[in-house]
Amino acid sequence: MASIILAEDDSSLRTFLGKALGKAGHMVTSCEDGVEAIAALELREYDLLLADIVMPGIDGIELAQRATAHLPDIKVLFITGFAAVALNAQKTGANRDAKILSKPFHLRELVQKVDRILQEEAAQARHLARRAGGIHRFCGAAQTSACYNRPETIKRAAFQGIGRLAQRESTSLTSKGSLVQSQYRPPFFSKT
Repeated sequence: MASIILAEDDSSLRTFLGKALGKAGHMVTSCEDGVEAIAALELREYDLLLADIVMPGIDGIELAQRATAHLPDIKVLFITGFAAVALNAQKTGANRDAKILSKPFHLRELVQKVDRILQEEAAQARHLARRAGGIHRFCGAAQTSACYNRPETIKRAAFQGIGRLAQRESTSLTSKGSLVQSQYRPPFFSKT
């Protein structure tokens, strides 16, 4: 289950999309425009921003820029009925990883696209966790399979594992053949 913020100015479409994503098992916060979505983004974290590009006030592109500035890990999926606007959104770099779904679309297509985006995130997090020493150390061997389905837990495990690796003492051989002992502690890992 992912936490999705939906920004769509068409109330009937917003209701329809929110219900479909809710039935697919996601928790959806629906907002009627970019201003309301920004206020909601400040209250909690979300896994995915689903936004119409063309909205009054703050459009979807500006909303995505603000959302990713506030929550760098949030995924972005734009929905739009304007092909030219969609192409412009990709060129402006609102979010390089943003995906675009053109209207009209079938609800099944939307749910599949959302699930694919979230599965990509989970796969990346699992890969990081494995490389950082294994998620089983963070979750415990009995809970490992449950942890693999929760991207936020996997990310936390991965970063803690990377921090442990970075803080270990290492012995290196210099180009002149002498041994050097070093301890590397990057500042962003010291907060764990």
